[in-house]
Amino acid sequence: MANQHSCAAIRMDILPHAVSEIVILGPPSLQNVMMSHVMRHRFGMDCRILAAEAADIAGHIGDLRGSLLLIDCGAQAVEQSLQALPATNAPKGCVLALYNVRKGSAPAQWAADRGVCDVFLRTESVDRIMDGVRRCLG
Repeated sequence: MANQHSCAAIRMDILPHAVSEIVILGPPSLQNVMMSHVMRHRFGMDCRILAAEAADIAGHIGDLRGSLLLIDCGAQAVEQSLQALPATNAPKGCVLALYNVRKGSAPAQWAADRGVCDVFLRTESVDRIMDGVRRCLG
């Protein structure tokens, strides 16, 4: 049974997308490395991890144009990262989604205030997250 889930998790779903890459904003944790791998194989597009520190996001903000920015809200530095993003909206040409979100948390409220593409709770399955990412990709 676990084998079936593994096969489903890496099937390719290559469609024309509105964005050119997926960027995970968070630490290079095992979870983020695995998410990056699954998304790279499932959607056939680049997926990289950007350390969740305010200095990094500020330095790379221009590189995020045309990206789906998937923010790992389980990371300790996420508060700084969210504050480093423009106060009223996402970077131009960037689609935002949050995952590892606790229901009713500050990041959940931050997302609601900015009309984020999707918010994935900590309890969401990988398949549910992949379905949401597909929607965000256009």
